Amino acid sequence: MHRLCRDRRRDQEGRYGKKPDVAAAVAPVVVRLEGSRLPPAPSPQTSAPVTRASAPAMAASVGGSAGSTSIEERVPVAAPAEQVWSTLSDLQRVVPCVPGAEITSLDGEDLVGKVRVSLGPIKVAFNGQAKVGMDPAKREGWLTGRGRDAGQGSSAEGSARWTVIDDGASASVIAVVLSWKLSGPLAQFNRAGLVQDVVRRLAATFAENLEAAITGAAPPRRKALGGLGLIWSIIRARLFSGL
Repeated sequence: MHRLCRDRRRDQEGRYGKKPDVAAAVAPVVVRLEGSRLPPAPSPQTSAPVTRASAPAMAASVGGSAGSTSIEERVPVAAPAEQVWSTLSDLQRVVPCVPGAEITSLDGEDLVGKVRVSLGPIKVAFNGQAKVGMDPAKREGWLTGRGRDAGQGSSAEGSARWTVIDDGASASVIAVVLSWKLSGPLAQFNRAGLVQDVVRRLAATFAENLEAAITGAAPPRRKALGGLGLIWSIIRARLFSGL
């Protein structure tokens, strides 16, 4: 019986070939892989850091912080530049020309004051501090400050820079750059387009008040910054601007 099985196995090997030895075939490959010097996988601690493109820097505002909005405005005044500068340098005279603004104390370059704002249903009174600087040689001035309204919870910080420019013998232009950042209920007015409309109308009122102060006319009556009349004039101008 054993002889018959051995003969049959020999007959199968002769007919189909000897059965391959898988282990023997794989062994040399394993040996070659184990003997090879493959480059080690990069370690997280030793791999070179990835260089990321930095985000573009936000445009700097004049004296403002990141996230503030800035606009520029030119205010024509019917008075010589020297007279305009002289009045602007006297804060006790010029601050009442700004609608809704008043000084409560002034000590050198340190100013404490209040600005009342009325925009539609929102009425706030900012109490704050500011620092003021002047350069008579260049007829330039600047102000930086911040304030808070305790009633509505709005806060504001910002700056202004202005330059008086000659515009003929009896006229001048005040070039102003304003930068601001609002939070609280007034944050919706951070949009430059809407605020620029407000600023243009306030600038016209300021110019009239400043001319009155220069000529010695009656001091302007203090009004809140804004008001329904101002809002309506802006809406009307936007509605009929295409006519």
